[in-house]
Amino acid sequence: MRGTLLVLAAGLAATVFLSVGSRTAGRSGAAQVGEVVGAVLLAVLVACLLRTVWWLVRGRRRPWLTPWLGALAAAVALAAAVPRISESAQEARDVDRVAAGDSGRVRDCVRGAVSGYDDAPDARRDELGWTRGQFLLIAREYCAELERRGLMDREPPPSQATLSHVMEEVVARLRRDERLPEPPQG
Repeated sequence: MRGTLLVLAAGLAATVFLSVGSRTAGRSGAAQVGEVVGAVLLAVLVACLLRTVWWLVRGRRRPWLTPWLGALAAAVALAAAVPRISESAQEARDVDRVAAGDSGRVRDCVRGAVSGYDDAPDARRDELGWTRGQFLLIAREYCAELERRGLMDREPPPSQATLSHVMEEVVARLRRDERLPEPPQG
């Protein structure tokens, strides 16, 4: 029985590990805990349902509680985590492609900006009016400009007005160079 509980506990620990979201920036601690608890409970519930079906099909010959229940929950959590992992890998490839020759600070800045863009509600992205590819280009140019001007490490940090001014300059330059389309007239 002790071995069964150890394997079950290991499976549940793997379930918790796989359920922790990779994108928790901007969320409160309670929201993060709620996300993880919900994901774990869902994985365990699905595993219990699958185990119950298998147990009934097999004629109830063996005990319902099995160490495989933990492994099954971990497999369900892994299946749920695959899209998130794939999305994170795609984001990293996009940033590396756009900011390949830049410093690590610029790449980190672009990665943070793109993560914020991807996490934004659709209404906010529509309000910006830029596709993801256009936003990647803008973010790269903006972050590189911040580094060129020495604004990344300043204490105190630059004001929001200064940052907005830099953004406006970057967008104007990209439009002037025809690397970014003009906004639709409306």
